Amino acid sequence: MSTRDMSTWRQQRPWPHRVGRAALVWAVAYAGFGLACVLSGTPLLHFGGDAEGLAWAVVAVGGLAAPVSGAVVRYGMRPALRVLLLSVSVLTGVMAFSLLMDVITLMAGQRVDSWASTANKALAAVGAVLLAATARSDRLTAVPTDTTAPQPSAAPRSVQLTTWAGTLAFLPYAAMKTHWASGGTFAGVTGEEMLAVSERNGVVGTGYLALVTAGAVTMGRGDFPSEGDALLVGWTGITAFAVYGVALAVAARSYWLRTRTVRLPVAGGSTPGSAAGPAATPGGGTSGGSLCRTVDQLPPRPG
Repeated sequence: MSTRDMSTWRQQRPWPHRVGRAALVWAVAYAGFGLACVLSGTPLLHFGGDAEGLAWAVVAVGGLAAPVSGAVVRYGMRPALRVLLLSVSVLTGVMAFSLLMDVITLMAGQRVDSWASTANKALAAVGAVLLAATARSDRLTAVPTDTTAPQPSAAPRSVQLTTWAGTLAFLPYAAMKTHWASGGTFAGVTGEEMLAVSERNGVVGTGYLALVTAGAVTMGRGDFPSEGDALLVGWTGITAFAVYGVALAVAARSYWLRTRTVRLPVAGGSTPGSAAGPAATPGGGTSGGSLCRTVDQLPPRPG
């Protein structure tokens, strides 16, 4: 891309250019955060594992994202840069895993297991959004003249019911956490005991819980009075996040389908973008008004 083309790109797409700069600033800050954790010996894992290794991974991700974002700001978007940005965005998304659980824990009045771990997840989530937005920055152009925004419309009833289900799925989980935070006992353990369990054992996988539920494997008593208590706690949390995740994906897809631009119908045999302009009508006017009315009458896209 020439210097003149690069200047035009910046003038026509000021917001995408700014998001590239924001991604660059984030990458430097994220790499600095990881390096500070390495030098201070601050673990980013609260349930064991290679804590120093994760901090070095943060440094590596930030160190990779910085030159890639800088190249986009300096030279514009290229196919190879887009692939790198999306790849790093996926990595940061993985690093942000269980951030929502930390947020709910704080809302329930409990303390998170590790503030450094929570900060890492929050920074990773911000980075995932910035990097993905930067990867699409060259596609955020003005709406073509032969397209129009659709009529505002509500989400279909099926989508609304799905989002309600995603919201309601969190009620048992929120009630469980709130009960623990208030000093109560659930599934035979107190809130303090559950924190100790999480620090020792980490997060129980969905597949493992499914095998235990089906009777394929046996879960030892461990930190809970019975196997049923352990399964109750595990499925309460996993169901909440699983149903919420599906509902979020369905709602996002519905919003995208209902708000993306639609192409105008071609009037009078002319082609979109032709220099002929609106076709003439027998009354001496043009079909522009009729065309606008046709667009206004377009039914909303299904979600």
